[in-house]
Amino acid sequence: TEAGNGDTVTCKFAHSYNIKRSKEKEVLPNDWLPTPYIKCVGLNPFKPSAFLALENNRLHIFDAEKDEFEATTVKVSHAPSLCAEYSPHNAHQLLVAGASNTVKVLDDRQLSDSKGAWKRKDAHRSAVRDVRFSPLIPHW
Repeated sequence: TEAGNGDTVTCKFAHSYNIKRSKEKEVLPNDWLPTPYIKCVGLNPFKPSAFLALENNRLHIFDAEKDEFEATTVKVSHAPSLCAEYSPHNAHQLLVAGASNTVKVLDDRQLSDSKGAWKRKDAHRSAVRDVRFSPLIPHW
């Protein structure tokens, strides 16, 4: 295709990733329904080959440069996670939030510690549907 400035931009399909569906559970009234859909995708601004995807309450981190194309997967909440973003200031920090009303700052080097680097319970009255790092505060 041709860009607005007259340059030709070529895009090609590089990889396909398959995420295993989580186990189906019994759903009670007022519970969130688990779905096979990806809720959020985000690119790491420091490493464009790394990206995240949120599916139900699981965070998947992919690296397109690795040969095996496997994701690092971690359960980040008991409730569905709805939004995530990599920090524009730190290559390893990311925000995750969702139906639990909790906002977490995670370090992708320590994902096995589900508590995260920082957590704020009841950050919102209802589900948190969007999170962003402040471009003006470099330590968060």
